[in-house]
Amino acid sequence: MSKYDDLAVQFVQTVRENEREYDETYQPNTVRRSVVHSREDISLIAFHTAHINNHLATIRRLAWVTVFLLGVLVIQMGELIS
Repeated sequence: MSKYDDLAVQFVQTVRENEREYDETYQPNTVRRSVVHSREDISLIAFHTAHINNHLATIRRLAWVTVFLLGVLVIQMGELIS
């Protein structure tokens, strides 16, 4: 596992230990509402992640176009100097 995976596992274990210390009882309606809000948050995270991935793909394409154009420019400059 990578360093980040190890950190994530440690974080989850810390959260679980902290939750065991606070043994509270919750009303069923509060739990249902919390589950709905958690699902909404996860959906938003997934949406934003997909949106960021689209932006990164566009940046990658533009970077390749830039590299190509710079290559053409270098070749043209080489022909002018010769």
